[in-house]
Amino acid sequence: MKKLLYRTFVLALVGIAFTFSSCEKSDIVTENTSFKFENNSQKKSRINNSNFSDLFYKLNPKEIGEKHNEFLALIHEGLKNKSSDLKEVTMKLEEKSLNDRQKYFIYVWAKQNNESVNHRLILSTLSSRESIEIYCQILNILEVFENYEGIKKEINYVLNNTKTTRLNRTDKQIINIFGETCIASARYWITEYDGKLEGKPSKWVTADGKAAAGASITWAVGAAIATGPVAPVTYFVSIGLGAALGSIMSNGGNTTTTGY
Repeated sequence: MKKLLYRTFVLALVGIAFTFSSCEKSDIVTENTSFKFENNSQKKSRINNSNFSDLFYKLNPKEIGEKHNEFLALIHEGLKNKSSDLKEVTMKLEEKSLNDRQKYFIYVWAKQNNESVNHRLILSTLSSRESIEIYCQILNILEVFENYEGIKKEINYVLNNTKTTRLNRTDKQIINIFGETCIASARYWITEYDGKLEGKPSKWVTADGKAAAGASITWAVGAAIATGPVAPVTYFVSIGLGAALGSIMSNGGNTTTTGY
């Protein structure tokens, strides 16, 4: 762990200071966001229910990242039609694992759970200071690096080192889902996206990663409430779609123009 912290420190001292400051400030829940956050916390607490935790622990973080990219590409292709808005494009997605009610539920979830809400949810769920430090290290990497290969290399380094830590099973899964989605997202936004990107790629990548982690924490419970018992594949696909909508809706829950 000391080696990992030292490596990140050497990479970017200023970036670390920025990221840790951001993590600490986000622990404060304002009056305007507390109700939404409390609702998420209630859902999160049920992750210990065996009916839902089995789904959560069986998730493959790398596959979530790939599914996220698949949905991003489909959504952006749909948005090239100027007459279609994000809600319409979401509802028209051809995904056999999701019915219309589930797609609408995911859309509403993404709109209500913006980046800052997901960030606080992640921090409230991670159970140790060490886990939060690792999460913040990944945020720091996204602040410092702007090229895909650099982001991939450094996040993989963090995730590989996490395997040997004493983090509990839940924290490791959350961090891996966040990290793997960020790697996949960086590949999409930096090397594959053919539209005009507003702002630094890290803005979009971070929002995607947080949405994936936030959705993974809440989704089994949320989907079950909305549509009845949820199948493993539906849970997995729901997280992928929720993550894809995360960056597009990252600006206060509103659709952000991305060049189409």
